[in-house]
Amino acid sequence: TDFCDQETACGKSCGNCDWWYSTSAMRWACGTKLQCCSARNTSNCATMEVVDSGPACYVENDADMNIIDATPLACKQFFKQSSCGWSDKLPIHCQVVKDDTPLGPGPRLFEIKETHPALND
Repeated sequence: TDFCDQETACGKSCGNCDWWYSTSAMRWACGTKLQCCSARNTSNCATMEVVDSGPACYVENDADMNIIDATPLACKQFFKQSSCGWSDKLPIHCQVVKDDTPLGPGPRLFEIKETHPALND
């Protein structure tokens, strides 16, 4: 999701969108660090900071699963695409990680147990 130069629900601007952020403040508190990994290659992971609420409930209802709106950098990292949407059904696994975890790509820090991944938007 592209929030470039906009203030988010958490009060933080996404600036030029050249950093690692995601939504889901409704599930996790603003500022929470999430590490997400591609479900297709679980060693391909990146840590993002929750800076906005969303997605809208109707989006998750239409998808019939959890959705993570994330920086365009995540789409490039996980799927080598410049744009991803929930209807593309591109699966990722996400887990809360320690607050001092650096943002951006890095080694997987959690065991993947979930069999129903979220979708990146």
